[in-house]
Amino acid sequence: MHMETKIPRLSAVLGALLRADFTTQWRNRRSVILVLLVPVIILISWKNVVAKFGPTFVLGSCITVLKR
Repeated sequence: MHMETKIPRLSAVLGALLRADFTTQWRNRRSVILVLLVPVIILISWKNVVAKFGPTFVLGSCITVLKR
């Protein structure tokens, strides 16, 4: 008897991983604060930088600061 291996679609695998990641992040209060609150604080405190360099630069800097 020959058993057939069924490989799930890439979209199904990535969807499951994304749901699991969001669930884990949402249940961790520290990560919710870091992901939501810190970028907002940085954007508010850097409002002069936004006027000078543009929002894309400041948003990229916020994401870079969080990933370190």
